[in-house]
Amino acid sequence: MSTQSSPTALARYSGFFLFLLMTVACFVWFAWSAYDIVDSISSKALAVYFDKGSLYMLGAGIGLASLTFAIFYEGVLRRSLTSKITRGITRSALMGVSLMFILPHVLHYLTGTYLEEERYVVCDEVSYQWLLYKKLVFTSNQDACKNLAKEKEITKSSSGH
Repeated sequence: MSTQSSPTALARYSGFFLFLLMTVACFVWFAWSAYDIVDSISSKALAVYFDKGSLYMLGAGIGLASLTFAIFYEGVLRRSLTSKITRGITRSALMGVSLMFILPHVLHYLTGTYLEEERYVVCDEVSYQWLLYKKLVFTSNQDACKNLAKEKEITKSSSGH
């Protein structure tokens, strides 16, 4: 004998809002970073901060949006997913996962190539990577790189680390 209980309204709504919050956060992080990169390049800034890790967030946001829609449809509206809707959610989630693996690398290559043509150099002293999160700093010249590295050292020593 199987007794299956339905989740409480609190569980249904809190799950939906949690996924909605994560989805919005992914899109905001991606948009903020993309805007910063484009703005820095178009204004010919001394330093362009290429936040490769944030570029994964577009795909993550699309994937999470798919799941959020499914949670909303089944959990909040309490309707069963049709095969057509399920197929759409699956395709959207797969597209998001695909973008997560492709977009950051393509944009890294395109941005790096363009900035190299514009005579920017990668400033290894202030660029960093932790797991998949990578932030590259391109500077307009080697002197700008040295100045950024010096500022980083001053900041690091003044904070006591």
